[in-house]
Formats: sequence, structure tokens, C-alpha cells
Amino acid sequence: MTEQKKERPVWELVGKVNRKITKETLPKTKQKALEEGKKVDDYSYRLVIACENLPQVTKLCVFKDRLISERIWKDIEESNYAGKRYLFYTIRGMYGSYLLINWRELKND
Repeated sequence: MTEQKKERPVWELVGKVNRKITKETLPKTKQKALEEGKKVDDYSYRLVIACENLPQVTKLCVFKDRLISERIWKDIEESNYAGKRYLFYTIRGMYGSYLLINWRELKND
């Protein structure tokens, strides 16, 4: 009998990005990933957001390998999100964090 991975539910959050924080990958994490044959990036981002529909959510974790589109990573690197309102598609990570997997720009009201 093979064990199947459970699909995580997608959480839809509406809000704006206030700022980004660059997070370096810890050497211990890199080493563990290499031992498991996984690729890991040198850094990731944490987006500080103002969430309209779930105000207690203030941060989104962004990992390049989790994103559906390479364009999102590029937009975050170049800070092309300023003043824009988004529908964030996220999944819950370890310890209750929200991991960004996609976003769609919304019209400002």
C-alpha cells in the first residue's frame, strides 16, 4: 500500500504588501536538503502584508520552488508590488505560517 500525500487546502487572502524581508537559508537547512537530494535556494522572502479578510495574518513566506509562476519571484525581487492590491493564494506551512503559491492583482477601489 502506497501512502498518498494529502492536498493542502488553498487559502485566499486579500491585501497589500507593505514590505519584504530577505531571509537567508541556514547552512543546517541547506545541508539537510542536500542529504535528502533536494534543491534549496540561498534565500527566500517574507512579505509583510495588510490582510483585509484575515487581519491576523501579517506575513507570507515566499519560496521560489513553491511559486506557480517564475514571474511572481521576479516581481518580488524587483519590488514591483508597491501600491497594488492582491488576491494571495497560499497554503499553510509548518507552525501555522502561510506560504505564497500564486497571486492575482486586483483593481484598487
